[in-house]
Parts: sequence; structure tokens; C-alpha cells
Amino acid sequence: MLILGLVLSACTHEEAKGIPEKSESTGPRPWEPLYGVAIHSGTWFIVGARGLLLTTDDKAKTWHRRNLVNRDFYCIRFSPSDKVAWITGEDGLAYFSDDGGKTWTAQKTGTEDRLLKIGIADDQKAAVAASDGTLLNTADGGKTWAAQKFKDITFFDIALNPNGEGWTVGEFETILHTVDAGKTWQVQRGGTTRDFRVGPYFAVDFEKNNQDGWVVGLNGLVMTTGDGGKTWKDTKLPINRALYVAEGAEKSLWMAGADGTFIQAKIDQQQLSDWKVANPTFNDISDLAIAGDVEVAVGLNGTVIFSEDGGAHWQTVRDTKQ
Repeated sequence: MLILGLVLSACTHEEAKGIPEKSESTGPRPWEPLYGVAIHSGTWFIVGARGLLLTTDDKAKTWHRRNLVNRDFYCIRFSPSDKVAWITGEDGLAYFSDDGGKTWTAQKTGTEDRLLKIGIADDQKAAVAASDGTLLNTADGGKTWAAQKFKDITFFDIALNPNGEGWTVGEFETILHTVDAGKTWQVQRGGTTRDFRVGPYFAVDFEKNNQDGWVVGLNGLVMTTGDGGKTWKDTKLPINRALYVAEGAEKSLWMAGADGTFIQAKIDQQQLSDWKVANPTFNDISDLAIAGDVEVAVGLNGTVIFSEDGGAHWQTVRDTKQ
């Protein structure tokens, strides 16, 4: 399973001695797991195992490959202004860029927990969902990070809107809510049991109105809310598979996960309808980035697939320089 492999990924890699001066032009390799993707000014940024950072500005025709550190990267996100970005990873890794992703600087987070996802409110404020109950936040662009502990629950995803309101989700059907960009958190659901028969929530997405939101998890389960998370309603998807990704796009919600499953649903007054299911790959999908009609998804076994028509058709990236 993708998430289990990500959370339990080995932490015995040797520490790198800095960013290599030289880089390679090879694209994604079929044996390497890819965990995060972002689109910035038409350039695709992909992160994965052993500090991998892949970029392409011509839709996978040519690649720029770097390994910033010998630790796994899990997430890459740009701020709403597109001026700054963070990469997060294992052993408390956080890398920061303020030049569109050309250069990256390591930041001290004060933790060695796995930083699984970052949500960015603006160029200064961000919050991180992490393993072992850790929740981080910064209000100064990552110069300093503050940590909180919520039991020892692993949090897999976070959604943070520009006004600082946000949600994080994790094990045992736990949903937490913040109104101050992660400085404080309140329980909206779960967080009270250690019963492993209660599954995790893997991903969360909210509209900018801070009212309409969605959470996905195991067995094709989707939770929906229209009141900012005060109440949640179960919605059963047409397939019984784990979903690791939830991403809103132009009156629709994209979900993806195990066995390369993609589900698109129309959003109509907080209701999901008109399900469309596709399997453009058989590899687990770990992340999805959307910019207009362009969608890029990444996953295990070097999986990179993309669509240029809003998900109607998908193309698989295969590197020919290996």
C-alpha cells in the first residue's frame, strides 16, 4: 500500500553532503517512488525517494534531475502567490525556495518526524501534517517553526486557505480544524480511539469559501461537508478502493489512489454526482496537480501521467534516456 510504504519508508540512508553541482537529464525511472507534484508557471515539479527533484518545462519532453539530500521527499507546494514554495520529507526535512523553484535552502524544523504534507496560506504562513502526532506551523516563511503534538496520530494531508483557516486529516478518522494557520487546532471528528478497525482519512480538500469540503479514505469512502466541517456526511463511491488524493477543479472533485484509480465527480450544491472512473495506470497514485486543463499525477514505480484536456484522456510518461 502506498501510504503504508511512505510512512514506514526506511530512515537509514546516509546523509548527503550538500546539493550536487551537476544534475542529470534523465526523467522518472521505473523503480523509484514519486510522492509529490506541483505545477508552477507551466513547469512540473516532482519529488520522490532519496531527495529527488524532477522538473520539466516542456511537458516531459526533457527533464532536469537533482537529488538535494539522501532522504525521501513527500510533498512540494507553491504559495497562492506562486512566489515561494516548500518541499517536505522524512526526518523533519523542509526545503524553501523564493525564486520559483530554481534554488532550494534547507530549513530547521526542530523535529525528525516525517513531514507528509504542507499547506500554505501565504508567503509567510504555512502548516505541516506529519507523523507521530506532529503538527508544525510557521508565520515567518520558515525561519522558525513551532510544533504541537496531538496524541501520536499520523496526519496524512492538510488543506490551508489564504485566510488561515484549514483542516488536517489522519488516522482513526481524525479531522482537525484551525482558524489561525495551524497555531491551534480543534477536533471536528475522531481523535478519540486507537481501534485499528477504524480506518484513516488520507486526503482533504476545501473550497476557498471555507464551507464546502471533502475527505477521502479507505474502501471508496468520501466524507462531505457544507458547513466548514461542523457536520459531515458519508458518500459511497462506485468502487471499493483506497483513495490517497482529493483535488478540486472547476466545479468538480478529482480523487485518485490504489491501483491507478481516478474518479471525477461533479460538484452541485455540495453534492457529488455523475461519477467518471478511469484507470490510466495500475500503479498507486500519490499526488495530483491541476492547472487549468493540465493535470499531472505521480505515483509508485516512477509513474507520471498527464492530461491536457481536463482528464478526458491521459498520457503516460516514459523516459527514453535510461
